[in-house]
Amino acid sequence: MSRGFISSVALLVAISCGAAARAEDDVVSQYLVRLLNQHPAVRAKNFDQLAADRLVTAAWMQFLPTPSISADKGPVSTSSTGEESRRATTYRLNQPIWTGGRLTAGLDAARLRRELSTLDIQDVSQNLSLKFIGLYQSWWALDAKVRIQKRDLKRLESLREMMVRRVESGVSAEIDLDLASVRVVQQQADLAQSQRALTSVLGQIQELFGESVPLKAVDWRQAPRLGMTYEDLSGRVLVLSPALRKANVAERLAQVEVDQAKADASPTLSIRAERQHGFYAGSLPATKDGESRVYANLQFSLGAAGSVIPQIRAASARAQSATENIETAKRELLSQLKSDWEDYLSVGERLPRLQRAASSAASVVDSSMRLFSSGRRSWLDLINAVREHSQSELQLIDAQAALIGGNSKIRLMSGQLGVLAADASDVN
Repeated sequence: MSRGFISSVALLVAISCGAAARAEDDVVSQYLVRLLNQHPAVRAKNFDQLAADRLVTAAWMQFLPTPSISADKGPVSTSSTGEESRRATTYRLNQPIWTGGRLTAGLDAARLRRELSTLDIQDVSQNLSLKFIGLYQSWWALDAKVRIQKRDLKRLESLREMMVRRVESGVSAEIDLDLASVRVVQQQADLAQSQRALTSVLGQIQELFGESVPLKAVDWRQAPRLGMTYEDLSGRVLVLSPALRKANVAERLAQVEVDQAKADASPTLSIRAERQHGFYAGSLPATKDGESRVYANLQFSLGAAGSVIPQIRAASARAQSATENIETAKRELLSQLKSDWEDYLSVGERLPRLQRAASSAASVVDSSMRLFSSGRRSWLDLINAVREHSQSELQLIDAQAALIGGNSKIRLMSGQLGVLAADASDVN
């Protein structure tokens, strides 16, 4: 079987980045291409597809004649001409004429299993892509949070040093220095927690790729807007979903397996031609040169105690189960899509308010610094303003990261974010 038997699998369609960026410049898409081109789960499915493809060839070859040869040794026999022999070699060629649909059903089943193997590649690729998008969203948020928390830690340490000088000069009370020290310690703890979480996410991404991957943060403002309604989006996702398509193919395969079981209860007719060299006591005489014996064979069996009947019923039950699995897969898919869609809309609505809140909090910090210097704002008010500014920016970061992640997930599921799965052309 040539290498060209397995083509490169395209997961979904070409990426759309709007006017802000071209498809090849999409950072998330580039990482996904790299991931799917080297992940062992995708390569394993490529080998499964190769096996399924070869089984289709094997199923097709069942329609062709079956050659066989047998060698037997028995008691010595003497022919009418006085020739003695105790060995016979028989060459046979068997051709099925009627199998009750068994061979056709076997070929159909092999082709459906090949289709399932292709969808398995797409399903694994999509699941890996969704996993990476989730990890990338976490990394994007944590990386930004660490930068903000480091900045705020320096600001708090600067304020504490200022308070040390004020306490030494007797301008401020010792309790104000204690408050500043507590806030510095809290900020250090928050920063350490974010750094540990960031290290964990980076470790998971490294395990996913099998190597260290330098990550680049995308600009959340360049995330393409989703221009479809939920109804249009859900219809598109239902058509493209590998999981749902697998469920549909599995139902068709289950129906074919019912046909295979019914074929076992049908009579079979075949023709056999054979030539025999040599003979022994109890065997047929050897055929003459250039001549063959031809037989027609009609066979019918319901298995041990009619076991074919319950096998047909079992196959029918599996077909009914496969039909129900389609609805199950559809509901699970729409439930996840609805959740992602609502989260995406919610983040889009909250972002402007969070941006205004962060901007206002920054203004409050600047104002509090000036008012504290002039004695019109307390030290507690200033410290609280700094912390509120930090919290508002962290909330804004979470929302921006959620927008990037939600946007990428929905575009992936709806075919607007496309990446190439592993190139299987080198699989033998």
